[in-house]
Amino acid sequence: MKRPFKIISIIAVICILVYIFTGNVKMYNENGEVIIIKESKIEEYKADGWYDAPVRTMYLPDGTSSCIYESETADYEKKGWYTEPVTLMYAPQKEMYVKESEIDTYLNSGWYLEPLVAMYDAEGTETYILQSEVETYKNSGWLLYPPTREGLNDLKAEIESYLSSRSGDWGVFVKNLKTNEYLSINEKEYSSASLIKLFVMQAVYTRIDK
Repeated sequence: MKRPFKIISIIAVICILVYIFTGNVKMYNENGEVIIIKESKIEEYKADGWYDAPVRTMYLPDGTSSCIYESETADYEKKGWYTEPVTLMYAPQKEMYVKESEIDTYLNSGWYLEPLVAMYDAEGTETYILQSEVETYKNSGWLLYPPTREGLNDLKAEIESYLSSRSGDWGVFVKNLKTNEYLSINEKEYSSASLIKLFVMQAVYTRIDK
């Protein structure tokens, strides 16, 4: 009597397994949950936010997120989406979006979570500081622009050498707008002649901008 009972039990288990796995499908949601449902209910579950294949959430830098099929990940990455939230980080004269899981690594590599500003001491030495520290540095005598100072000595010597073999009364002024260094040769008053047009034009454009 034991053997027929054992056979019946095995048959029952097989029937249950057949019932479970025949005509059933896995469904997935963006929280990583997986359930098994009847094929006939696929559309019903899709309408409730379930998917018929594994999914993941992708993110844009502006915080926008979208749940997509995992098979679409590469295509979305090419369009500027990320597999996790990102944060804008800053280094001197650079900025980039960094995955949140990588923030500590970048912080330890000289990157910051807020913009950096270049400031200069009286000697023209440049240093980058956090934007939130600008006022503190200004109160300590630091400048937002390189101090204006005479320099460009090599260029000055080259120009003077060139002018030495030329006739006429020359005056030269050159300024590096990035470093605020300047050179001046034979500085005195000159008649502006047609150059006055440049200053008139600048005044006109200034008025237009205002």
